[in-house]
Amino acid sequence: CECTSPAAHYHISKYPKLSYDITAWLGKYGLLLFVRSINMILKDFIPRLKNHLLARLRGLEYSGDEDEFSDGDRSQVIFANNQLFEHSVLHINHMTYDLRREQDSMNPRTHADIMMLSHEDDEDRHPYWYARIIKIYHVNIWHYGPGAVPQTAPTRMHVLFVRWFG
Repeated sequence: CECTSPAAHYHISKYPKLSYDITAWLGKYGLLLFVRSINMILKDFIPRLKNHLLARLRGLEYSGDEDEFSDGDRSQVIFANNQLFEHSVLHINHMTYDLRREQDSMNPRTHADIMMLSHEDDEDRHPYWYARIIKIYHVNIWHYGPGAVPQTAPTRMHVLFVRWFG
């Protein structure tokens, strides 16, 4: 049994459904889904993914992936074997309004729409952000450079590939 601890915020299986060479995966989506919206989503996919991973590795507060890093910074993140691993389901543990623990399962096929608290701080902001899960992935990365912890194995990092609404 691959049970989820109630103390964990979320759970994604240890065992991926599929794995892809990242370069081939980008090429496949570029050829099979040559649609304007998909091209915009995949535009600068690798730099944007590395920006997201670097912000998490450096402990920066989430700002809607607005953190921009230099090419030199991004070169400190290496994808182990250039692989991207796809998963089917994301389990989220949460507390209900009446203080009960519950778990929701989300997947790109049937339960794909999500909402989260907004991280904007201006007066006119909407309190929530909304998105649709396109895919659930993990990558194994090597992180080098200033602030990197010495590693004997790559670090596994989970990533939701989403399309933001609004």
